[in-house]
Amino acid sequence: SMHAPPMNTAFLAKRYDTVGGVERNLFELTRRFARAGHAVTVYCLEARRPPEPGVRIVPLRPGGPGRAAALWTYAWLGPRRAYAGGHDVVISFVRALRQDIVRNGSGTHRLFLDKMAETGGPLRRLRHQLDLYHRSLLAIERRQYMPGHYRRIVANAPIVKQDVMDTYGVPDRDIRVLFTGANPDPFNPA
Repeated sequence: SMHAPPMNTAFLAKRYDTVGGVERNLFELTRRFARAGHAVTVYCLEARRPPEPGVRIVPLRPGGPGRAAALWTYAWLGPRRAYAGGHDVVISFVRALRQDIVRNGSGTHRLFLDKMAETGGPLRRLRHQLDLYHRSLLAIERRQYMPGHYRRIVANAPIVKQDVMDTYGVPDRDIRVLFTGANPDPFNPA
């Protein structure tokens, strides 16, 4: 509730930006939290725009080159830094090893790889199974949905909720569906 006492909130993300669906959702949510008087810190790999008033950006530096190093940086270092920062709640917009709230807007990587394997054939399946990035992502995702690594999960659609439940055995009571809002100015029936 926007009338609750101010919270000290942390967000885990790849990017702070207004370009991209996940990025825009994060941007709007952090802006609204800050306007409501909550302390807002975003732990991310990069900020592609200046932060809104009341939003603090903490850059995470990858421990090495490549996608896998960046992935482990926000999955492991992001939560570590956020929990060390004494925040009341840690909200993850990425696959992370620990958080209070997971926001999943696209389904599981496991299902994505299964779909790719169906259409890409055996060679593509083998390539994905051997690729360090995909193996890392699956390992992180598996842990993210284990009991004790989250308090609540927010899915943006019933199909995403079902995917997480089916793939990782997450109980129905742990997942809420909150549809992503749309700006009524550019998007209206007229």
